[in-house]
Amino acid sequence: TPLGVIRSNLSLLERSVQRLEVGGTVERALRAIVETTSGATERIDQLITSLRRFVRLDEAAYQQVDLVQGLQSALTLLAPSVPAGVTIERRLEDVPELVGWPSELNQAFMALLKNAIQAVGSHGRVVVSCERVGGHALIRIEDDGVGISEEAKASLFELKLGEQGRRIHLRLGLATAAAVVRKHRGVIEVDSQPGEGSTFTVRLPLVGTEDTAFA
Repeated sequence: TPLGVIRSNLSLLERSVQRLEVGGTVERALRAIVETTSGATERIDQLITSLRRFVRLDEAAYQQVDLVQGLQSALTLLAPSVPAGVTIERRLEDVPELVGWPSELNQAFMALLKNAIQAVGSHGRVVVSCERVGGHALIRIEDDGVGISEEAKASLFELKLGEQGRRIHLRLGLATAAAVVRKHRGVIEVDSQPGEGSTFTVRLPLVGTEDTAFA
């Protein structure tokens, strides 16, 4: 693969640098190239792995779902677009796997995470947590952003038209997330006040899910 070629060449370069006895500026420059390229290669590998886990194109659509892995993959893919002043805090506990559609759940998590990141703007904090409470998995995405008015809450999960420059586009994110959660017999709860941030809580049933025919 292209990534394998880069790693192979990097390994060759590293061994060559070790055998050099040039010293001084040249050796330091070569070692710096090896270190930075190695770090970049690892980041590419992490992104590829996260993307593969996120879309799961090569796996059965209906299967066991690792919720924590899905959240981690979504966060990794979103990382390059997170402003430098935004802190992402993870509080992810292992929970039993449920049965469902992992790709769709991952898309729902992505939409909720993007919404939280956009809400805090260039500076703020987003806390992502996952835990088991009784027979449910609880995923919370909390931000200290602008908050949501009562009027906006009423239509929060409806399809909406938005403007992007001169173009009009259909905003699907939160509406799609709500539909995916309902498909898995779960619910989304929203706790928010203007200027005080928002908390989105997703409750997904863990007990007996494998025996239930989804709508």
